[in-house]
Amino acid sequence: MDKMNFNDFNLFPESVIIIDSNCIIVFMNKCAVDYYGEDMTGKKCFEVIHKLDVPCYRFGEYPCPVKILNENDLSHYSVLHKHNTNDSLDFVIINCVKDKKTGYIIEYHIQISHLIREMVEHGILNSRDLTENFYDKIKFFVGKEFFLQMLYKRLVKKDVRFLSIMDLKGVSFINKYYGMIAGDHIINSLENVIYKVLSSGKGNDLFTRAAGDEFIILHGFDDLKGVIDKERKIINGLKEQDMTLIDDNIEPKISVGTVELSKDKDYSIDEVLRLLSYAKGEAKKSEEYRFLIKAGTTQNTLIKGFKGENEIIDKVRKAISEKKIELFFQPVINISSNKIYDLEALVRIKEEDEFIEASIFIDMVYEMNLILQLDMLVFQALRKYCKKIKDISKRIFVNLSPHSMKSREFRKILHETISEIEKNGLEMTIELTEQLLLENVELIRFINEKYGIQFAIDDFGTGYSSFKMVADLSNHGIISTIKIDGSITRGIDSSIETLSIVKAITSMSKTLGLKIIAEYVNSPEILKILRNIGVDCGQGYYFSKPLSIDELKKEFP
Repeated sequence: MDKMNFNDFNLFPESVIIIDSNCIIVFMNKCAVDYYGEDMTGKKCFEVIHKLDVPCYRFGEYPCPVKILNENDLSHYSVLHKHNTNDSLDFVIINCVKDKKTGYIIEYHIQISHLIREMVEHGILNSRDLTENFYDKIKFFVGKEFFLQMLYKRLVKKDVRFLSIMDLKGVSFINKYYGMIAGDHIINSLENVIYKVLSSGKGNDLFTRAAGDEFIILHGFDDLKGVIDKERKIINGLKEQDMTLIDDNIEPKISVGTVELSKDKDYSIDEVLRLLSYAKGEAKKSEEYRFLIKAGTTQNTLIKGFKGENEIIDKVRKAISEKKIELFFQPVINISSNKIYDLEALVRIKEEDEFIEASIFIDMVYEMNLILQLDMLVFQALRKYCKKIKDISKRIFVNLSPHSMKSREFRKILHETISEIEKNGLEMTIELTEQLLLENVELIRFINEKYGIQFAIDDFGTGYSSFKMVADLSNHGIISTIKIDGSITRGIDSSIETLSIVKAITSMSKTLGLKIIAEYVNSPEILKILRNIGVDCGQGYYFSKPLSIDELKKEFP
């Protein structure tokens, strides 16, 4: 940083002190000079701030920002200090930023004495809170950025064998019924327990808060037995925490996923984090709330799968950015007449001579926040197929995200697509899963009123439909069709209970005047049962798999 720019800090309302890597003050703004009594530029910072003649950290009483930022390779750091100035005790939060170009450390000294005194008076803080040595904790509890840096270094050196991910169960419930402060109290309790357990060990562990109620531990020298013992101590330590301030009946539980890394294998950070995420998911499903991924064949298979998913993500992102998607169509067959009732448009991404099905990548599209772009491409592409669709069916069904319907940009494309469809004498129905439909009822009403589009409830029977809401939407002509989820259809020839569900859905649909379509009709046995029940239409591989429009015209001339 050029010294000529230092004077800009004189405009700051708090004290600013700039220090070099040798603890020498190179600048104090006017506020700092007034606060500390004189301009001490050129002197050691500890002489000014603490009236000491040797660096603070040698006493072990104060965490030293210069030492922490330089030794721990951090760019930001905050610490609470006690200062004796003007014959009184002041409390100051020091926010430190390290300038990468010059190596200078910029310290913003913010006085909070009035807040501290008020909290002490009300019993929120005590003397122990104000004298705790924060530097000890930062050896173990670090920010995510620094944690990833250290993980990378240890992976390169093959100096890491085990990682654990700990996830608190039931925090959302506690936040909802006891308040966010209660949830934070439990999370902070877990953080303190992890710190105490790790600091009592060999001292080469690190942990970070990965998300709201998740912590990742990078274990040091432990073998598997030592790791499990450490995890057990943390679990038991949380049970011993005092929860009486919230509720005596609250007993926080932790799910623990553990990953063992092989000394003979090279890992990327992405692979390690994906393994941790998988272990976390499996631990949540386990009765013991624990899951271990050992080094070996199973782990290698998982990593291979992750790489495959990453390749698909890259292909999907590239296809959307280059506007290269394809539409396939699957016929819905009228069971009574054995003729096509409608076509469902299904998006595909071309890979050389093959096509990737939407079921493989659609969740990724949502996670990458690309669903709006994909929906726009699908509805734009739909226009060029209108004439060929008309040769096969007068109805077209297409899936759509409520997120896209909220976009003015998409609704412009929707309007243009509807105009083209109507010009060709076609009818379009939009499919939404029952959960999405019922979560966006007002939006559905708006789209129906503005564009005259009707909706089909897709994957019906697996969500939490309100029959009253379905009846209301049906009476207002907003929904026209119910599609029974394939997981239910597949079971009607082997389960009396499932058969009863399909009969009930069919009866309800007929009462409401709704068309009923059964998905995943893959055998003549299932088709016969559906015909006997009175289901209107079927869709599945027994009739036809999704095909290009030209292939479909040949299949159904």
